[in-house]
Order: sequence, then structure tokens, then C-alpha cells
Amino acid sequence: MFPKTLLFFFFVLYSFSNIILGQGNGSIENQTEVSSSSSEKIVNDILAKSLSFYQEGKYHKAYSYCQLVFQYLEDDLPKSLKGRCYLYIGNFAVEAEHYEKAIQHFEEGLSIFKADEDKRNTAIIHNSLAVVFEKMGKYDLSLKYNFRYLDYLIAQNDSAGLTSAYNNLGNSYMGLEDYNVARTYYLKAFQIDSIKNDSLSLSADYNNLGIVFSKLQDYKTAIAHYKKALEIDEHLSNGMGQCIDKFNIGLSNLEANNLLEAEQYLSNSYKLAVSNGSLTYIQNTSEKLSILYEKLGGNKRALAFMRTYNLMNDSINNKTKVALQYAKNQETVATSNEKLDTANSSIKNNEKLGLESNIDGVFSNLMYVLIAIATVFLLIVIVRLFTTN
Repeated sequence: MFPKTLLFFFFVLYSFSNIILGQGNGSIENQTEVSSSSSEKIVNDILAKSLSFYQEGKYHKAYSYCQLVFQYLEDDLPKSLKGRCYLYIGNFAVEAEHYEKAIQHFEEGLSIFKADEDKRNTAIIHNSLAVVFEKMGKYDLSLKYNFRYLDYLIAQNDSAGLTSAYNNLGNSYMGLEDYNVARTYYLKAFQIDSIKNDSLSLSADYNNLGIVFSKLQDYKTAIAHYKKALEIDEHLSNGMGQCIDKFNIGLSNLEANNLLEAEQYLSNSYKLAVSNGSLTYIQNTSEKLSILYEKLGGNKRALAFMRTYNLMNDSINNKTKVALQYAKNQETVATSNEKLDTANSSIKNNEKLGLESNIDGVFSNLMYVLIAIATVFLLIVIVRLFTTN
């Protein structure tokens, strides 16, 4: 239920914007212009291209493309650039759900930044490690790295980073089911974003607070928070944000047994997930729609969405294009009782034809046996006539 993809997206963009655009490093474009090394220029171009894939939501492509930098890491590159390569590819690996690989890349980058006494990028990698451990459900390790990151941000009075740290701390405490502590950290993030009037971040904040109330089974308050997030995302024309908001509204209604409201929002979330190519939310909405239609007595629809859920579960890492096309097709199939009835009727007709075919086969075999017996009997009669004569 956590909008983790959205929150991690905010964090990565914040981290990358600092690395690429801010605090003395300059932009990738500027670095490539003044670079005296062709390898350095190529690496910067790879990082920039990978980031563009990430911003388009093409996480697997970003991860795959960024691995081209490994061809150049043995060259005489600046330490800061090498460390940045590991940070980039680690963050892309997290979003592509290659968590062990992500940890390996982060640790490589961390050793470089620590040796170079780069406190800022060391802190950023601490936050990246906190995120990956939170996604893996290792909340104690997540808290350990989050607090290290938080200490650095407080010392630097970095409000943008504080928002990310507070949200990640909230996520970890949610995982530990300490909902009141989680709400405390989510409120800290909300207060900073309200002062900055950061609409996109406020949408995530409302979702996080809604999740807390939903866990506390205060569904009315939860839905009110989700709807505030939805208002923001509709104003921003943020399709993926609307998908997450509507999923959360639908799920809270489902848990509160408001089934018709749940159907409306979950169906809309499913369509948005398909149009945005989000396999994670196609999977999530399919599972909940299957449960919903089973409660409503629509077993055909429930079965159709369960099939979609199972396919997403099996294919989310390996067969992205196939899974997405199946989901698009299933959207039509699942909402058409007539087509399902036709399919069932066709199956019954085929079964009937198969039965008739089997009966015909039995009679044919019986006829062959009778003919064979008659032939043998006739031969015996003829032989006896000849022997008698």
C-alpha cells in the first residue's frame, strides 16, 4: 500500500540534482565540455542518458544502460566520478528491484567517498542504503542508515533532504508497525513541504498520512487524505500519482466494505496503471479487484483479474512487454461478461463435440470387431464343408 515508487523517485531526483547540478560539481553537460579525458566525457554522457530513462520511468532500461560505465571505471577517472557511477547504478538497481546488486554498488561508492572524505555524498549513499533495506523489509538496518543521513542533514540545515529522510524513517516505522512514530515523521515532512509549497511532495505526504490512518482502521480520515493527494495530482496532470491515489482510496473503501466505491476507484487505478505501463500497480490493482469481484459475486471477473495478478507476479522482472500487453487485453476481457459467457459456451460446445466424437469412435471399433468375428466364422464353415466332401 505504500507509494514507495513515488517516494523513491523523489529521493533519487533530489540526490541526482545535487550530484549533477549543485554544490560545485556542475552539470553533466558542463563537465563534458571542459573534460580533458574522452573516457570522462563518455561516462558523463552514459550517466545523463541513463538518468533520462529513469525520469521516463524506464527503470530496467536505465539500469541496463548505466552498466556501460563499467567499461571505463579502470581508466584514470576522477574519484568523485567513479563514486557517482556506483551511486547512479545502485539507485537504478533499487528501482529495478535488484536489491543485492544495489547494495554492492552502494558499498563500492561508499568506500570511494569515505576515502575521499566526501561527507555529502557519503550521506547520500547512507540514505540510498536506508531505502534499499526498507524495501527489503530489513527495517533495523534501514533506521541505522537513515539516522546517519539525518545527522548530516541537520548539521547542514538541508530542508530538502530532511523531507526525504523523515519520509524514509516513517516508512521504516510503518514496516515495524509502530504507526504513531511513523505519523510523527510523516508530519515533520508534511510541515517542511507545506512551508516550501512543494505540491508534488505534498501529494506523497497526504498519501503517507492516509496510510497511517488506514492502518489504524480510521478509513474515513484516510480517504480524506488520499483525496487531497488526488486533487493535487489531477491539478498537476500527474497520471502515475493519480493511479496511486485512486488505488489507496479504492483499497480503503474495500477494507471498509464500501464495495461500489472501491470498484470505481480500483478500476480507474487499473486503467491508469496500464496506460502508464506500471506493472507493479497492474499487479496490485488486479489482486484487489479479484477480491472485490469475488465479494460482489462476479466470479468470472474475479478469475480474470486473478489471472492478470498471477502473470504480473511471474513476469514483473523478466517479461515486461508481454505482461503489459496481456494486462491491456485482460482489461477488455475482464469487463465483458458477454465475451466470457461466449467463451464458456464455446468450451461447452467443444466438450459436447468431443463426447460425440468419442461415442462415434466406440461404435466404429465395435463394427470392426463384429466384421472380424463374422469373417472368421465364415471361414470355419467353408473349411468344414470342404473336409466333409
